[in-house]
Amino acid sequence: MKCPNMKRRRILQASIGILVTSISPNTVAMFSQISSTPIKITLDNILDIPSATVIGREAESLFSEQTTADLTLLLKKSVNEVFPKVIINSLNSFQKHLSKRVREDFSCGDTVLVDGWVLSVTEARLSVLASRAGAEHILDIVN
Repeated sequence: MKCPNMKRRRILQASIGILVTSISPNTVAMFSQISSTPIKITLDNILDIPSATVIGREAESLFSEQTTADLTLLLKKSVNEVFPKVIINSLNSFQKHLSKRVREDFSCGDTVLVDGWVLSVTEARLSVLASRAGAEHILDIVN
């Protein structure tokens, strides 16, 4: 399913949560407190769910052998590897780690072709999670 009106930059923005302005100040404040408990970030906090769901359906076959739990764990592990000594303690820091992970995927060639689009593996995993689990899927980021 092609999306002729979607531009690559828009998909990336939606996929990696660059559109911070769409997040309410209350949400940011809620995630900015440093604690030893997991930070609960939902896919809705970092994705444009309708776009990600469409992409996720197209990318599903690439990850059909991985469960939703597997994809979540791989995503968290790969994001934490970006800056292993820097604690993710807020939604903003998670988004920075996620953006860096996507850039590293591209520079290392960790990409997949989805319906004519070249996506990082991280972007594809996020999209498949969105299509499988929906907006309220929680990524527990443990400090």
